[in-house]
Amino acid sequence: EMVAAAAGIKAWLAIACLCLGRVMAKLHSGVVHLSSPDGLHDGGGEQWQFAGKFGYDIGMSSYDVRVRLLAVPHGPVVRLALEGYLDEEWDRVAPLQSCHRTAIARESMDLDATREWTEWSTGYVRQNVRPHIWYFAFSRCTNSGSGLSRLQNLTTPLAVEYELRMRQEDGSELGVELKHMPMAVTLAVVC
Repeated sequence: EMVAAAAGIKAWLAIACLCLGRVMAKLHSGVVHLSSPDGLHDGGGEQWQFAGKFGYDIGMSSYDVRVRLLAVPHGPVVRLALEGYLDEEWDRVAPLQSCHRTAIARESMDLDATREWTEWSTGYVRQNVRPHIWYFAFSRCTNSGSGLSRLQNLTTPLAVEYELRMRQEDGSELGVELKHMPMAVTLAVVC
């Protein structure tokens, strides 16, 4: 009788583990502190801050982002950018000054932030040859055709709360490095 109960429990656990891939999510959330565009009121931050990374598999995958400003007067709209950097170029990013990093970004999405959460905005990345890790950062800088110019509208440092959700082409929210984990956990439970 106990053997049958143990087998039943293992079966339910195996089913739960197989469903695990659908319920596990990759959601980065946090607060980044971005200094003022004029450089005079830095608030201890930079105009560029790392937000998260994700391992995308081959195919067309997506990321969703929403933001809101913390501790600012009601009303101002501030233009920010979410930038995506490919793993092959990430080592070149860190040594550069904040606003010079934008030139290396492979993806960039402008976001108009206020005190209220923005709607979710979606961007896409495509891998054709092999999986890549993408690094995401928020910036108050933009790369214009004639050189670097700064995003404006508010000359004080900003605290920006964000949520960043990443998905594979098949809808999975597991990074490429974790895509086999639900099966591995299932096998560990069953065996």
